[in-house]
Amino acid sequence: MMVRHDGDDDDAHPLDEGGSTALPEEDERIARARKRTAAIIDDLHAALKNSGWQWHPDHIGEQVADEWYFGEYVQRAPIRRIHRGYLEPVLRVPLIERVPADVAYFLISLPGGNDYLDRDTDFGWHYHYLINRNTRTDVILCWDTRWTPSPAGGVRPIFVEKHGEGRYTTRGKPDRWGDTKRESMREACAPDLAAHPVTIFRCASDKSVPVWPRSAVLTPRPVPPNTVKRIGRKSK
Repeated sequence: MMVRHDGDDDDAHPLDEGGSTALPEEDERIARARKRTAAIIDDLHAALKNSGWQWHPDHIGEQVADEWYFGEYVQRAPIRRIHRGYLEPVLRVPLIERVPADVAYFLISLPGGNDYLDRDTDFGWHYHYLINRNTRTDVILCWDTRWTPSPAGGVRPIFVEKHGEGRYTTRGKPDRWGDTKRESMREACAPDLAAHPVTIFRCASDKSVPVWPRSAVLTPRPVPPNTVKRIGRKSK
């Protein structure tokens, strides 16, 4: 279980009544939470250094400390009407993006210490699908942030995937969505693309499927340079 701070009441779903659908600025409470959390991490880092604490491989196994972040903050925007349902924009950000190695090792060595750490990097704005104003489902919508327009044109596609945390049991049933519903979903989210850089959005995962356009294919992740296979004859 990841330690998180939700900026709004989980049961409160204010409705955007057709006014401005612009995403809000990052909640000022995030900055305050980051400041408090950073002070705690700094104090723990100093205490470990002053005490001469040393981590032991048996405590952490093969886990790599440099890949961990600490805590997260969730911010919600007013929900939006779509055809026979609603979408709720949600921002998920880490409180501390990278934890000092000794702090991470120390927390991992404690029973339940992993509750404070995570490796998931799926941060940014995305959209929860609700069947009514008070019922979130088990699916979310995300843009293909790696998409680039071709000479023939086209629009940035939006995809649907299962909610990674498994917190919601009501099924979204995207396989039953018709074209009218799918297109209304993209139309409800598209103004955000014009108002904000694509970098603030969470990218659809490899397990996602297209919402609209239905024929869309998720843009592959870039291949790291050191994994590119060389083609040609070996030098002698």
